[in-house]
Amino acid sequence: MLKQIHHVFLLLILLASTGWGTEKIELIVDGKPGISIWLQEDASPPEKTAAKWLAEYLKKSSGLEFQIQTFKKLDDVALPAIILKANTKNRDCDGFSWKIDVNGIQITGNNGPSVIYGVCSFLEKHLGIRWLAPGDLWTVVPKNTTISLPYSSHCEEAGFPFRVIHITGVYQRDDKKYAHWNFDIADWMARNGINYKKEHVGRYQLLPLMEERGIEPYRAGHGLASWMPNKIFFDTHPEYYAYDGFNWRKIARASTQLNYSSPEMCQAFAERVLEYLEKHPETKKLGLSLNDGYGFSCDPISKKDWRFNNEGTLIVSDSIFGFMNRVATIVCNKYPNILLEQLAYTPYYHQAPSFKLHPNVAIDFKMYRKGCVTPMSEGSNAQNRKMRDELEEWCENASPKHIIIGEYIAYYQKDNLFAGGVRMIAEDIAWYHQKKLEGVVTEYPGTNDYKMPAREMLYVYTKKLWNPERDYMNIIEDFYATAYGTAKEPMLKAYHEYQNAMDAAKNSTVNQGQMAAWSLLQTPGFKDKMLTYLHEALNKTNDQKAIERIRQVKAELIDFLADGEPLMKYQYCMDEPELDKTTIYDTVNVASNPGFEKKSFSEWSFNACEGAPSSNEAWEGKHSLALCFNTNGESDLKLKRGATITVPVEKDEFYKIQIMARPDQDALNTLSIMYMIVSGTDRNKDKIGPALFNRNWSPMYFGIHKANSDKLTIKLWLVSGRGVWYFDGLRIEKLKNKD
Repeated sequence: MLKQIHHVFLLLILLASTGWGTEKIELIVDGKPGISIWLQEDASPPEKTAAKWLAEYLKKSSGLEFQIQTFKKLDDVALPAIILKANTKNRDCDGFSWKIDVNGIQITGNNGPSVIYGVCSFLEKHLGIRWLAPGDLWTVVPKNTTISLPYSSHCEEAGFPFRVIHITGVYQRDDKKYAHWNFDIADWMARNGINYKKEHVGRYQLLPLMEERGIEPYRAGHGLASWMPNKIFFDTHPEYYAYDGFNWRKIARASTQLNYSSPEMCQAFAERVLEYLEKHPETKKLGLSLNDGYGFSCDPISKKDWRFNNEGTLIVSDSIFGFMNRVATIVCNKYPNILLEQLAYTPYYHQAPSFKLHPNVAIDFKMYRKGCVTPMSEGSNAQNRKMRDELEEWCENASPKHIIIGEYIAYYQKDNLFAGGVRMIAEDIAWYHQKKLEGVVTEYPGTNDYKMPAREMLYVYTKKLWNPERDYMNIIEDFYATAYGTAKEPMLKAYHEYQNAMDAAKNSTVNQGQMAAWSLLQTPGFKDKMLTYLHEALNKTNDQKAIERIRQVKAELIDFLADGEPLMKYQYCMDEPELDKTTIYDTVNVASNPGFEKKSFSEWSFNACEGAPSSNEAWEGKHSLALCFNTNGESDLKLKRGATITVPVEKDEFYKIQIMARPDQDALNTLSIMYMIVSGTDRNKDKIGPALFNRNWSPMYFGIHKANSDKLTIKLWLVSGRGVWYFDGLRIEKLKNKD
């Protein structure tokens, strides 16, 4: 009994002398760091980054320098200590644990990058640090003169193995340009659990920067030029490339494809993949992604694989995934564990093929939400139901664990301040997890002026990818409490006001810039309420960083709404039906086909493209306008291969522009159209691919344009492929003034 009491007494003395009697660890003792950070001598680059960031943010929080030391074996560590280590190098399951006890703090990752996730999660939980958005303004570091941590343990694992952001654009730093890279965005990604960045095949200059941050390259993207370069194959095997009806066409940046029906091309392609894998045996997944959208081969054998859906849209999935199955069969004989990925992209091949996929073929299913802000899984509108049905079909034809979802939330929400699609992305990510999909990828513009008003949406995106079961409103509450402190409540009121206005808006207006702003302004009192909440928020806080954030949001709101205010005096029907063949010629402002209705066109000036009918032939013949040409293997065509239509208008008025168009069979597969709207000095230029059309007449909508002169000019020209596009009616409709 006395021996037991003696041992207890000695233990109490020991605990009292080391400060552990209260079952807490003090990181700061007598105004100095009471503990050091320890790493193994052979620590990986991400482990070293984790230690560096831990020391950096402990200093930012406390103002004190925490030393980083190394050890060969754990017995060398002077306890208590902060010990960082990785158990394995396995990336199949990212996860971490930490334990706080008498020996100090031990943060253990399933791999090197997971040590970063563990450190950042530890800093979030115990020091209140948050990385809400890239850059210093949206980084929150509370000041701590004392850091006292109770004994505890914690562990987490990532909900998805693939959590991806593709940094786009070009970023300049210290007079050096970085393509597809931005340091602030990359740091923010790693600190919020993003483990992959999309990187094109053949690009390796960013690998050291990515490795430091625990980010792996996700080899995907439009890479046909890398896999089957013209300089190697075209002169000797032009038949490996797409046939446009007259010529085999070289691979260009977009709008060109390969001849996917050619067994010889498949063999050559597979051999190129095998060469790559021999040089990079660590590769687990490899993207063999097609070029952007269209330009498919029109040779007779390829056409046998074509089919059409109920809407008349050409579907080439059988051709593309027949090619993928053949390549996978060859490659996987040598590399049985490799995944070969292909896009399910654009209306041409969103639909699954009519056969099962090879088990090693993976899918990147690209979403096309357009104006929707409701979850696809909810199926509350026709577009969502269509996407959901297509994804379900892919899950039946391929392994769900090999399907990744491609989102465009950064671009989709670029005109929205408080991210009207927060619920949409949050609930769909939870649904993807229930479906056991592999992960999600989105894009983030990485230019020097990367200003992303949809901060909340991207923050929710990262947190839900790590923990799909976490309630998204809990994430939003945390975001607002951290970003705005005592101003949280009025800022949340502004957030909910915006969400409600977005929900009330017509889907066709959301994410259309000027039209989205116009739509929100239709809500009575919306702008005044928003400004009132922001003004109230500014009066609720004395924190300078919070004030700067609120002021930035206010400036973004004012700039955003100003874009829609010029339309406020005009009447515009959001429920207007699309043009169709039976009504187009009865519309008031239509340049109609004279074969249906004789009309004077003396006020209209018209110039036809090279090879097309003359203006008289166009107006008096079968069609209002026909653009017809062959590229002869070239894809960079000039404006002269187009048409220019000039219409008298009233200056300073707003006009809605639509054209009825229909491609012939070859054009449906290969041609895209550039258009330019010119009024005074203003020019609006964009490209429309045939993916937006089918074999029937479809309206081509150019949006709302302000007339800055007494003429409005529409320029149309073809940029790739061969065939004929018919234009059977131009409608330029002046919006009606309310008065």
